[in-house]
Amino acid sequence: PDTDIEESITGEETPLAGLFEAWIEELPRQQQRAFELSRFEGLTHEEIAEVMEIAPRTVNNHIVAALKTLKERYERLKERRRNVV
Repeated sequence: PDTDIEESITGEETPLAGLFEAWIEELPRQQQRAFELSRFEGLTHEEIAEVMEIAPRTVNNHIVAALKTLKERYERLKERRRNVV
């Protein structure tokens, strides 16, 4: 379901890469950390839970919230671009 945004986020150097990097830095700290450990370092929820000293379910909640925020921002960007053309 989120493959479009996931590819945009984790892709190599693209025009969107810097934008997503900035958006990720604006996430609440716990969401940012859980997201980065999951998507960029490839850790499982259990491994992230250990590193962050939180429950695996909380890790999942942080990642879901981060993806929701990033997806909303990406959709707004696409809508603005659509309106410009």
